Amino acid sequence: MQQIAQNELSEREKDRVMHLGTDRDKATFSRMGWYREAAEWIRSATGDSVSLDERVEQYNAAGPFALIRFGTSDGRRYWLKAVGEPNLHEFPLTYLLSRVAGVHAPTIVSTKPE
Repeated sequence: MQQIAQNELSEREKDRVMHLGTDRDKATFSRMGWYREAAEWIRSATGDSVSLDERVEQYNAAGPFALIRFGTSDGRRYWLKAVGEPNLHEFPLTYLLSRVAGVHAPTIVSTKPE
């Protein structure tokens, strides 16, 4: 933190950086190691091992929201979509689209309400 110029981060941002990886850091998608937890969940739900290297494409992740594509060594892809307040309505819409859009939308292989 001492190497960051005074005006590069707000006090709130500095506080957030200082608490990454601590018990105070409860936001799921800003916790250290959450990628590994997601990869393990995908493996337990599908039997496929995802790669945490260049096969991960993160489109959005902050607090309770995420949209990430994980790839496997054999070319399969799994999407992780997480929603939270105030966008909880996205889950039933995503579920419905998965059911009615056929090959035009990813198949839901597992859900994890938290």
